Amino acid sequence: MSTPKKKDWKTKLPGCFGIVDLKFALHPLDEERAKQMMKLAFKSGASIDDVLSAVADYLDSKGAKRRHIEEQLEYARKLKFRA
Repeated sequence: MSTPKKKDWKTKLPGCFGIVDLKFALHPLDEERAKQMMKLAFKSGASIDDVLSAVADYLDSKGAKRRHIEEQLEYARKLKFRA
């Protein structure tokens, strides 16, 4: 099996969010995609800080408010331990 490319995991990030509400891994399918994305990220050498930064950047690019971003980052931190 080939080693994942360093940034491949970032292509999985949009599938981890609700399309309308931009909530991270709230729906069971989004949660499963988020766990897989995190596993791929960690396997490719990314840290939790790299993942959280990518989550924040994605939400910011979608126009999310700061409070919403912070709430989603907190959830992502907790999900890391279940990934």
